[in-house]
Amino acid sequence: MSYAVLMVHVGAGRIDARRIRLAVDLADRFHARLIGIAGRSYLPPFLAEAPAVGSERNDGEQKEMMDVLAGMGKKFHAAAKHVGHVEWRGIPDDANSIVAREARAADLVIIGRKQDPRDLYYSLDPAITILRAGRPVLFVPDEIDSLEARRIVVAWKDTREARRAVRDALSVLEGGGGGYNCDGLRTGYREPSQKAYR
Repeated sequence: MSYAVLMVHVGAGRIDARRIRLAVDLADRFHARLIGIAGRSYLPPFLAEAPAVGSERNDGEQKEMMDVLAGMGKKFHAAAKHVGHVEWRGIPDDANSIVAREARAADLVIIGRKQDPRDLYYSLDPAITILRAGRPVLFVPDEIDSLEARRIVVAWKDTREARRAVRDALSVLEGGGGGYNCDGLRTGYREPSQKAYR
């Protein structure tokens, strides 16, 4: 199994540039399409007894958000210029909702490992994403910008979910460019079984 379409969540922070580089590298490696996605929460219009007093302000706020998302899209396209097919989806909605909803277009969703508490407008909660996406999700630590599968540890339990997770990860595991070790711990055993794969 290979990945035909990758989706990467883009936030407003500097850390996201590393995640984009990693996604571009994976898209090159798998000859895959790359979709960048960002959401921006905004305050809904407040309606009281008078007609929509704040609607003009919110229309202006929405236009400003669309401009910011369009600017993020230009930076994304510039970073991914070497990928054959790149698409940008900047949507003025909660990032948790749009990534879960749009994930059906991808074979693998790439997100950060933790939510940035300083960036509530663009931030994505990884726990919500993995539960709602219905797709394999790759959590990327903030410090890395490339994925090298030199040593892989698989925590194994003989269940349908574990088999599905390993099957969905095979493309990344095989894409390491060399041999790798896969350590599986079985319930009730103290010592891991080690197997080398090529």
